[in-house]
Amino acid sequence: MNDRDLVQKTLLGDQEAFRGLIESYRNAVYGLAISYVGDFDAAEDLAQEAFLKAYYRLHTLEDGNRFGAWLRSIAANLCRMELRRRVTVAGEASGVDPDSIASANLESLHRRW
Repeated sequence: MNDRDLVQKTLLGDQEAFRGLIESYRNAVYGLAISYVGDFDAAEDLAQEAFLKAYYRLHTLEDGNRFGAWLRSIAANLCRMELRRRVTVAGEASGVDPDSIASANLESLHRRW
């Protein structure tokens, strides 16, 4: 069964269809999360959260054939939010303003080029 059919069945209440989508994409989503955060446990949590968000927002997906790309974009956004949260927490703990770190990094990049 293709993604479009599984999405349609899920929207009609078939939870087994969504399990099929999970099975198809869990390794890809977990791998994406691990590449972003570098932490196995955090990646597992982020992957699970991505599937939950996808499930609850599935009605907004216009083309069921694009489920994989849509799901990966959800996962990537969650990972980026997690990384921003980590920088903010680290900055608060060290007393350093994370925005000033980002600005300094951008300035040094511009000077190199």
